[in-house]
Parts: sequence; structure tokens; C-alpha cells
Amino acid sequence: MQRIYQIDSAHQLWETIKTLLTQMFGGEQLEFFYGWLKMAYQSLTEGTFVPGQIPVFAGPRDCGKSLIQNKIITPILGGRDAKPYQYMVGATTLLAFRSVVSLN
Repeated sequence: MQRIYQIDSAHQLWETIKTLLTQMFGGEQLEFFYGWLKMAYQSLTEGTFVPGQIPVFAGPRDCGKSLIQNKIITPILGGRDAKPYQYMVGATTLLAFRSVVSLN
């Protein structure tokens, strides 16, 4: 049975997100995640695109990887996504990584 949560305030929403991220990443990794997200957001809002890290989420099925990507990261970074596989395998020279968020 799926649980349905009612969130009544921004503070309550943040507590829910913080709990999810803490359970997913733990202490040290969470600091790196926050740092990466801050730099990605700052680069996007200031229009100063600089080289940076690419987060990789690995884990068992249904552990929250796509949830964090689709409901937290992508909305914060403007709803953008890309399909970089063709670029990564050398099948195209188009730089798919110009998009802020990449899936697949």
C-alpha cells in the first residue's frame, strides 16, 4: 500500500527532503552533493558555465535515485535534461552536456 504524505509548509517540505537526502547519501557524501548542487545552481543563475563534476547515482532498484533526480535536482536546475549517450560513445560531436541535467 502506497503512503500518501500531506505537507503543510515549506519547513515541513524541507524536513522531508533533508531526511530523504540524508538517508540516501549519509553525512560526508551529502556535503559533496550540496556543494555540487550549489555550484550547478549558481552557474545556471549567473550564466557562468564552468567545468564541474557530474554526479553519478548508483544503487539498487527503487532506492530513490530517480526520485532525487526528477523531483529535486531537475526542478532546482530549471527542468532541463539531455540524453548524452550518443556523445559519450563518440557517435556525435554535439555536446549534450551543455544541458544542466542529464538522464539516461
